[in-house]
Amino acid sequence: MSTENSFREVGAGKNFLSPTDFIIEVDTSVGAVEVVLPKIATILNTNPSVYQYIGIRFVDISNNASVNNITITGFETDTINGATNIVLNTNGVGGVVSLIGNDQWAYLQNLTSVPSTPSIVSAGAGLNSTQRIDSLNSASGSYATAFGFCNTSSGVKSTISGGSGNVINNCCNTLCSNPNFIVFNENAGTISGGKSNQIIHCISSAITSVGCALGGNTIGGGCNNIAGQTLSANYQLAGYTTIGGGISNTASCYLATIGGGKKNIASGSGSTIGGGECNIACKNSSTISGGYKNISSNNGSTVGGGCRNTASCTFTTIGGGEFNVSSGNTSTIAGGETNTASGYFSVVAGGFINTASGYYSTISGGYKNSASGQYSFAGGGRQNVASSIASAILGGRSNNTSTFACAMIVGSNITADRVCTTFVNNLSIKTIPTSSAGLPSGSVWRNGTVLEIVV
Repeated sequence: MSTENSFREVGAGKNFLSPTDFIIEVDTSVGAVEVVLPKIATILNTNPSVYQYIGIRFVDISNNASVNNITITGFETDTINGATNIVLNTNGVGGVVSLIGNDQWAYLQNLTSVPSTPSIVSAGAGLNSTQRIDSLNSASGSYATAFGFCNTSSGVKSTISGGSGNVINNCCNTLCSNPNFIVFNENAGTISGGKSNQIIHCISSAITSVGCALGGNTIGGGCNNIAGQTLSANYQLAGYTTIGGGISNTASCYLATIGGGKKNIASGSGSTIGGGECNIACKNSSTISGGYKNISSNNGSTVGGGCRNTASCTFTTIGGGEFNVSSGNTSTIAGGETNTASGYFSVVAGGFINTASGYYSTISGGYKNSASGQYSFAGGGRQNVASSIASAILGGRSNNTSTFACAMIVGSNITADRVCTTFVNNLSIKTIPTSSAGLPSGSVWRNGTVLEIVV
C-alpha cells in the first residue's frame, strides 16, 4: 500500500478519503466536518485480505468537535458500526476505523479517561507516608516511601523506589533536644533499587554535645551495600554517602563514595572508591580508583589501581602495579612491583623491589635499587645504591655504590670514593677541540696526541 498520502488534514465541509489515507487530522475550528470513507471494494482490490489493511486513525486537532461535530460516513452502501454514519462530538476525540467485512467498517474510540481500578498504594505508618500494598513494604518514617518488595523505609523523607529487602534506618536519641546539638537533616536517604541494601542514619547515646547527621545518603542499586553510619562521638559529621551499586560495599563516613565493585570500604570523610574489589579508603579525601585489595590510609592519599598497593602517608600516590608502598609524605610510585617510596617527596617510577627512602629521592626503575640520600637518584639498572646527598647513579648492570655527596656513577660495579666526582668504567670522547682558543679555564683540548687542560 502506498503511504504518500498517509498523513492528511481535513477541514469544514465534505471530505472524501482514499485507500492510501492512514492518519486523518481533523480541523474543527471553522465548521462541522464530514469525512467520507473510501469504498471498501476498491480497498479490497488492492489488499485481497482485510488483515492486510491497517485502517484509518482520526483525531480532532482543534479540540472543538463538541461545537463543530465530526461525521464519518460510509461510501454509498458501506456501513460503519451498522449505520450509514457516526457522529463524533467530544473535544479532542480520536479513534480507529477498521474493516470487518466486504461492506462494513467498525469504529473504536480512544479512551478519554483511565478506567477506575483498585489502588496499588496505601498510606504507611509514618506521617504522610506511602507504600506499595500487598508486597510486604513498610513506610514508617514521616513522608517516607516504600515501593518494590519487602522494603522498609523508616527514615524521615526516606525513599525506596524498588528492589527487595532494602532498609533505611533512622534513629535519634533524646539528646537531640539538647540546644547545643545539631540535629538531623530531614532527608535520611534514597535507595533506588537492588537487594538487601541498607542506609543507616542514626545518633548513638554516646553523643553528649555536638554532632551532625545531615542525611542525603544514596544507594543506586546492587546487593548488600551499606551507606551511612551511626554517630558515636561528639563533633562528628555524617551523611551524603553514596554507593552506585555493586556487592557488599560500605560507605560509612561523611561524603564517602563508592561507584561499584565488591567488598570495598570507604570509611574516611570525603573518601572515594571507583570500583574493584576489597579496597579500603579510610582517611579524609583518600581515593582508590579500582583494583584489588588496595589501601589508601592517610589524608589525600591515592591509589589508581593494581593489586595490594598501600598509600599510607599524607598526599601519597600509587598509580598501579602490585605490592607497592608509598609511605613518605607526598611520595609517589607510578607502578611496578614491591617498590617502596618512604622518603618525603620521594619517587619510584617503576621496576621491582626498589626503595626511595631519602627526602626528594628518585628511582626511575630497575631491580633492587636504593636511593637513600637526600636528592639522590638511581636511574635504573640493578642493585645500585645512592646513599649520600645528591648522589646519582645513572644506570649500570649491577652493584654501583655512591656514598659521597654529589658523586655520580655511570657504569657497573663502581664504588665512588670522593665527593662531587663522576665515575665511569671507561671514557670515550668522540670529539675534542684541537685548540685552546676561546675555551674557558679547566677545558680539555687535544694538542696532537696529548690532552691538555686550559689553565
